[in-house]
Amino acid sequence: MQNASRLLIPLAKATLMDGVAVIVLDVFVVDRFFLACLMSSAWAMIALAVVTQLLPLIGSATWMYRKLRASFTRRETITVAIVFAIITPIALLVETPWDYLPGQVSDLLSPRIAISVGWFAGALVVTTLLNFLVSRLALWVFCRHSKAEGSIT
Repeated sequence: MQNASRLLIPLAKATLMDGVAVIVLDVFVVDRFFLACLMSSAWAMIALAVVTQLLPLIGSATWMYRKLRASFTRRETITVAIVFAIITPIALLVETPWDYLPGQVSDLLSPRIAISVGWFAGALVVTTLLNFLVSRLALWVFCRHSKAEGSIT
């Protein structure tokens, strides 16, 4: 159980960092350059997508790798960081239909700002849980494979 908490806390922080960075970049970069990129070329749109989606993901995966390095071996940490980088965009796609529920509930409680706060919190919770479950599964499979490989040699 201690391994789970040592994995969950950096994973939740990395997901929060990624979510905040994507939203900030969407607000400050996409809103200003979207029409200009749309008018210019498809390459400009691809560059905009890379800047707003991949850079925060790479940054948060790198940060998480460095934090997990203290608790896990190098190979385990690389496995979890790679799984995080692959699963986070998939988790965001999976949670998209469900993130309106916390927003609607928070809108009932406080109609002004709460819908965006509820949406953001719901998105982070669902993404963190999906990342944690898949990363924990990947770490378990990796450890089982390493033990089996060590017993053969």
